[in-house]
Amino acid sequence: MKVDVQRRRLWVVSHNDWSDSMMSAVHIYDIDTKRLIKKFITKKDPIPSFNDLVITNSGTAYITDTRGNSTYYLPSDLSKVELFLISDSLLASANGISISSDNSLFYVASYKKGIAVIDLNIKSIQPIIGSTAIDTRGIDGLMLYNNNLIGIYNGDSNFSKHRIVRYQLSNDGHEITSESIIDQNNPLLNEPTTGVIIGDELYCLAATYLHLLELNGTSDTTKLKNPIVLVYNLSKKINN
Repeated sequence: MKVDVQRRRLWVVSHNDWSDSMMSAVHIYDIDTKRLIKKFITKKDPIPSFNDLVITNSGTAYITDTRGNSTYYLPSDLSKVELFLISDSLLASANGISISSDNSLFYVASYKKGIAVIDLNIKSIQPIIGSTAIDTRGIDGLMLYNNNLIGIYNGDSNFSKHRIVRYQLSNDGHEITSESIIDQNNPLLNEPTTGVIIGDELYCLAATYLHLLELNGTSDTTKLKNPIVLVYNLSKKINN
């Protein structure tokens, strides 16, 4: 979910991967009236798997498609949903997405390949450069904070390796210059997925229990616990 503050819109993307009813959807709501403005349901092949989205200053939304290794866009007039960019290599299992403050660059977390940079002006894509000791593969949520990318990693069956990482970017935004771990080996991190940054604070959906979800869409409810949201102050300096 994302909020377009300027236009007072709540955007929600979703997908259903169960073979008998595969579909993806985008719903846009008016925050003030609490009414649905428009919805898009995609059931025709190829069926995308909408995962995350960002909204530009102009009100256009860009959406990651995990199964299709691509991104889609939906203009502010809410007229259509169309494929924007596809890359079976750099966008493999596209997940979290963030946008630079000047709206010129997108950062997409490819679950299999790491972070990719998309230049919106020329519609080009390249892997983010810079030697990183902390792997950028396996990142789910991806957010921008003061020229830092904040990544929420859950790409390991060993939950003690789940973590939240800060990647410092170069001035042009194309390179990682340093990285540090905000949190790791925290027993409260149980398949963390995404988060939102408000001011200097990151609100992270830290415990989701997604591993309990079966392929048919059911889960053993006896094993489920209450979800956990953790808050981190990003203004504090983190030592490597």
